[in-house]
This record gives sequence, structure tokens and C-alpha cells, in this order.
Amino acid sequence: MCHPLPSFRDEPYSLEQKFRLAQVSASWRATALSLPLLWANSTVRTPADAVFLPVALARSASIPLDVRIRWQEDTEWTRGLNPAATHRVVNALLGHSSHLKRLSLEWIIDVPDALVRLLGTGVEFPMLEDITVYGVLGSLRFKVDISAPQLRLLALHHQQYTIWEYLFTSNLHRLEIDGCYPFISAARLQALIFRGCPNVRDLKLHAALAFDYFRNFTATPLRHVRSLSLSSRSMKTHEMADIIRAGFAAIIPDVTLETPDFSVNDDRKALITELLRGITVTGLVFDSTWTLTLSAFDQVALVAARRSFHGCRLPSLCWPDLWAELVAHNVGHTLRVLDFACDKWNLLAPAIAMHSLGGQEVELRLQLYATSFDHEYMLNIGYWEYSADLDFDENDEPVYYKRVLIPMPLHISNLRRIVFTDLGHYTGPDDEIISRVEYIGKILDVVSTDSATVEVCVSEAGLDKDEDPISVTTYGERYLGGRWTLCSHCVC
Repeated sequence: MCHPLPSFRDEPYSLEQKFRLAQVSASWRATALSLPLLWANSTVRTPADAVFLPVALARSASIPLDVRIRWQEDTEWTRGLNPAATHRVVNALLGHSSHLKRLSLEWIIDVPDALVRLLGTGVEFPMLEDITVYGVLGSLRFKVDISAPQLRLLALHHQQYTIWEYLFTSNLHRLEIDGCYPFISAARLQALIFRGCPNVRDLKLHAALAFDYFRNFTATPLRHVRSLSLSSRSMKTHEMADIIRAGFAAIIPDVTLETPDFSVNDDRKALITELLRGITVTGLVFDSTWTLTLSAFDQVALVAARRSFHGCRLPSLCWPDLWAELVAHNVGHTLRVLDFACDKWNLLAPAIAMHSLGGQEVELRLQLYATSFDHEYMLNIGYWEYSADLDFDENDEPVYYKRVLIPMPLHISNLRRIVFTDLGHYTGPDDEIISRVEYIGKILDVVSTDSATVEVCVSEAGLDKDEDPISVTTYGERYLGGRWTLCSHCVC
């Protein structure tokens, strides 16, 4: 019987793996034991790892240490760290505390009390720069109390704020808060992060907020933030807008929102206003991973900016309303690149037609994702079989594919170039797949423009993968004419 391998065997820093390498032969052993860098990075998740760790740390010489410790239940294939093994790990780390640079803790069971000796008794870690903690079950039963003057990154996932609050200091450059508890009030958020971590540069704040009016963050704005990540799974839209509006002293170059629901209401219009304040949008990408990305530049500093919306699942993303809102912020006149997967064509094209692009020469980048122009295209896999949303044919058999092979018209007045790219997912029912040549032709038939000449790039369109493959130059000779001309890149 074939058993799946436990994940630690694929861990590149697994101590068991490294010691196996050292046992291949005498020469391998000599080489392995003479490489301090090999032993400076370790993952500990089994009792055997705990036994090996002191040897590994001793072989690391004075190289900064990167150690990951994971507690999990015993399984059919491996044993998890028990209290005795945890004591060995703690003893080993205490003996090398002066060289620990990165520490990652992860658990899905109750954490042994032995950790208090490592993190709760004022131990000095003069080189420690990075602490990452994932806790799925249970919590530390003590307050963290260590000396880490070089700490720059603190990432807390599903942790209690009060346990770790001692580490919220002005030294931090990167702070990640994800699913921590309890709900945090505006006053506490301001004290802990906006006042307590004034030099943070990268901030991930996926925190559930208490029902509380936000205080005026303008008294303690963060001045150095380069990237910000917020999640609507944790906080309300108006709270995100409040934080972006008043929590920062300058335009943030990179903002990411996790937005499983993006219907456009008044709160989301206010959020869009804050996101676009002070920037000029020049590019829009809506890719096959359901991420909507706006590329832009800061109107004052003239540096690149980006606004990303992850998890924009349809139909919760009201594209016509969102596009209208973007156009209201002048995006229709500043956009230079429009990039999206073709299975969303019939969703995006009508909205753009209602509020057309104009003002800039536009490059249209199209991702050949599937032999459909509609996002309701569905894969023929098991869990759809009993879905109530399925259509049925005349024989009462489920229809797994809702296909629209007719694209809707799209007019771009200043269209300069169209680039077709094959994403490697050009699929569909065997009896309905059309060639890429035919698919591209359907798009060119419905695209109109006021430009006299438009370049077409098909060098990455996968024309050589069709059942009847064709070269790029042959495609240009046979199928392009009139305003469509093969781009210089394809010609070369």
C-alpha cells in the first residue's frame, strides 16, 4: 500500500534529511560536517530532529541560525514533538541564543510549557531579527519576555495580543497580524501599532476590530510604510477606508486588499477613493487567479504604485459598477494597459463599452485561458456532479460546460497594440475546442478602433500547440490584414 510522505520529508532544512546525506559515504559525511551553512538552517518537528539539533547547531560554527519548530500530533508515518523532545530543543537553542537570527514557531496542538524557558524569562537574543508564529490550537500560557534589540520582523498568526505586546517596538520594520485575538479596539490599535511601531515599513493587518469608533490617527500616522495589506474578512470596508485615510503620512506604494465580496456600495466607493488618492492609474490586470491589480504612479513622488484586490470572485465582483467607479476617478483617461483573461471577455467588454477608454494609447493584453468568452465556463470534475446549479440536457444528463463562443464587441478608440498570451490552460470539451487561430480571429473580428494601424503580437499565443500548428510569420501572412499588422517582435 502506498502512503503519502509526511511533509517534513520535503522540507529542505529537515535535520533527518541532512543526516541521511551525511550517511551516504565517508566522503559525503566529511563534506557535510564541514559545511557550517548546511547546519545553520534547521526544521525541528520530530523527536529524532530534537536529538540531532544540538549536533547541527554545534556544526554551524558562528553562522547566524534559522530555526523552525513545529508541533503536531503523532501520525501513522511520524511522531510529533513531545514535552521531553521540546526540552531538548529549548536547551539546544539556549546554548546558541547569541547566534539565533530567525525563529519560526508553529503548532496545531497545545504547546509544551518548556517554551517558557526560551521566551518567557528575559533571555537575550542579540542577533534575533525575525520571529514568525503560527498557532492553530491553544495559546502560550505566559507573556513573551525576551531581549531582542535587532528584531525587525514580527509575524503573528492566531495569537493573543497581550502575550506578544512586549515585542511591539520602534525597532520593527515589518509587522504581520493575521487572525489575532481578541477583537482589538481603535484605541488599542493606535497604541500598539501606530504609536508603538512608528518605523514599520511593511504592515499586514488582517485583524478583527472591536465595534468602536476610530480615533483620529492623524496624531500618530505611520511615516515609512511601503506596503500595506488589509482583509475585509476581518474588518469592515469603512474601517479599511478610515485606516488608509488617516493612518499614514504619505502615499503607500503597494496596497493589497483581500476582498471576497466586492459589490460596489457607498462604503466601497469611499474605500476606492482612498486607494486612488494621489496616484495615477496606468494599468489594469484581472488575471486567472481572480486578482485585480491596478498599476500606477505617485503623482508627487513619481514612483511606482500598485493596488491589488485578491479573491475577486465573480459575480461578487460587480465589474460594471467597479469600472464606472474607476472611470469616475479618471482611470478611463489615464489607462495605458488593459490585461485580462479571455474567459472574462463578455463580462468586461460591455462595461468598458459603456464608459470607453480615451486619452492614452492603449495596449490590450489578452490571456488565452479557455475556449470560452464567459466566466461561467465550468470544469468537468467531481464536485460539480451534484451541484444544484448544473444544467441538464434532453437525456437528463448534467451539462458540465456552460460555453459562450461568441465574444461581445469592444471599442477602444486609441488602441495601439494587442498581445495574446497562452497561459497553458487553453482547454475545453474535446469536441468543442477550437484552434487558437480561430479563437484569436473571433476576438479580432469584434474589436474596433479609430487607429489606422494596430500591432498584433502572437509570439507567446501557443500557435505551435494547436492540432494544426502554425508559425507566427505564417499566421501574419494568412490571417492579418487591414489595420491589423504583425508586431516587430513577431517579425523578428
